[in-house]
Amino acid sequence: MPSKNPYALNDQPINPSDRKLGGERLVTALDTSNPTADTDGIDVSEWTFILRNVHPVTPDLSSPETGWYVVVRPWRYYKFANSGTDNPSGQWFADSDLNVSMDGDTNATNPMSVTYPTLAAEKMYFQVIGSTNTPQTWSVAIGLYGLENRRKNGSSVMATSNSSVAGSDPEVLAVHDAAVITQGPQVMGSARTSQETAVANGDAARFVLNANGELVLASHTWATQSDRQEEIDPLNQQAVVDLLIDSVAIAADPGVSYAPSADGILMFGYRDISFQIYIKGGIGAAAANRTITVTFQGTDDLVVSAATRWVDITQAGYDLGSNSNGNASFTAVGATVADHIIDFDQYNCKRIRLVYDFDADPSVTNGAIVAKSRRKSL
Repeated sequence: MPSKNPYALNDQPINPSDRKLGGERLVTALDTSNPTADTDGIDVSEWTFILRNVHPVTPDLSSPETGWYVVVRPWRYYKFANSGTDNPSGQWFADSDLNVSMDGDTNATNPMSVTYPTLAAEKMYFQVIGSTNTPQTWSVAIGLYGLENRRKNGSSVMATSNSSVAGSDPEVLAVHDAAVITQGPQVMGSARTSQETAVANGDAARFVLNANGELVLASHTWATQSDRQEEIDPLNQQAVVDLLIDSVAIAADPGVSYAPSADGILMFGYRDISFQIYIKGGIGAAAANRTITVTFQGTDDLVVSAATRWVDITQAGYDLGSNSNGNASFTAVGATVADHIIDFDQYNCKRIRLVYDFDADPSVTNGAIVAKSRRKSL
């Protein structure tokens, strides 16, 4: 017994409001000739689905004819060749056979109806190739009804592989989210040498190919015919500037102090750091010059005897103003201001801090220290 047609979606009654495609075809004997010409069959080019209705005409089965069924073979016809297959254009393609029971039918009052997708075919033909437990005299009628119009159901328009050939049909409709088929039209895109004009939000749009038939992505740069790669929030643009201390009127010696704090600056995620400092030692009693000394310390949070070990790293800093490194400290004496930018490239420690110290109170002319840091990833 032939297997059930996989494209027969469900049994359902005929809806009188559906479009009837041509008249019913009366079959009084088995079909021995397959459809061959483009004039055979019924035009289904406007329909995504059709309803195929088969019912007996004779005998009048007022009493059920037990076990009678006919074997129906669906055919689909395409105008154009199917890309990727050996099927030439203008050919009919047979689908799987389907058994249609005639038991209990009384003329056309209880037709056996099955829904079929047209799969973008131009025509369909249903061939009666067999009959089992056949009455001595019999005939059946086959009718087709359009169920879902291709231009009204939201289906997208797709061109066939021969749509550029003069006289060919420029529109063959495909069904969104339908199963992939091995027969039928080849989808084509719009070949462009410049960017496609934008459409309104929510409108349908063609996918775009370049002149060589290669798919164009949103990242394509038309001027250079190249695809760009972009880094969102790139590391080389990530830098953090912090004001560590801003004290321009220091009158009393604060002792050894740290900026921004004794815990220093956390360097996770950053590779380089630089410091800009403004320092003034000031003047104390008896017109004595005072000196402020600045150094830098680093740590990887090594703890010994419950104390974090900090290491003086001042000499590793590069003084951009004097174009030098190896400096033991940076100082300012009396009322003279000193400005420095100290750069630590590829600083590979967890923390860093600025250390400053006055040698005595700058009570007459106040001392000062203002410092900023700049951290960056690359």
